[in-house]
Amino acid sequence: MSRRNNALYNAAKDAFFRRILYRSLRPVWRGDHVEIGFRGGRYRFARRPNTDTPRLYIGPYFHPDLSHSFLGEEVAGYLLERAVQPGDTVLDGGAYHGTFAVVAARLAGPAGRVFAFEPIESNAAVLRENLRLNAAENVTVVTAGLAERTGRAMFAECGIGSAIHPRGRYEAAVVSIDDFARERGLDAGAPLFVKMDIEGAEVEALRGAREMLRRATRAFLAIATYHVRDGRTTSGAVESELRDLGYETVTRHPRHLTTFAWKGGSR
Repeated sequence: MSRRNNALYNAAKDAFFRRILYRSLRPVWRGDHVEIGFRGGRYRFARRPNTDTPRLYIGPYFHPDLSHSFLGEEVAGYLLERAVQPGDTVLDGGAYHGTFAVVAARLAGPAGRVFAFEPIESNAAVLRENLRLNAAENVTVVTAGLAERTGRAMFAECGIGSAIHPRGRYEAAVVSIDDFARERGLDAGAPLFVKMDIEGAEVEALRGAREMLRRATRAFLAIATYHVRDGRTTSGAVESELRDLGYETVTRHPRHLTTFAWKGGSR
């Protein structure tokens, strides 16, 4: 197949996928928000007043010409190897507008809890609104990014999100998972689900979680590793870091490359 024909084939395949995905999510506009169907449940997300534009990037739920869908691709991808279980403690690194957090909150149930880390206040405001719309009372918003060390960092715009960058425009708090776990008294023996999508800073954030991850007996991680650093995706570096901590790993889901890791009976 020629390069041109291959590109046309891939474009047609993606367009077909997006149409099927759009229909499966069954979006319904309701006043100031939209309802989306996902995994047998319905979820609500706010939209900007006086427009049909959702207040979070949810791609082909409404616009089949867009190429990504948080619920249809990313959130479903994070749950491929293991879903969030009732009673789990969930750390959502890179919560953005809360798409994963609201799903995790419902799956974890009243016995579980979710900590949603989002360093940019404007994003955190939308996150809180979406948590309210979904009555997600077991979610705590942490207005900080995840990093190797607790402190302050500069953030730059990166696509629809933001990333740590020395010449960034915004300064915000960052925290290591180890410091956060000590401050909150997180139990290393409790079931733990860690999701991260922090624009290529996942390896550093994992280094800031070494103590917690070594001590944890039932931890499962779903780490976005599609980010490219030094000409390659971050999957190899993330897998190496986690294997050094005693975890088994597998990288899957090419539409939104994700590395999964577990030890003990956590898979």
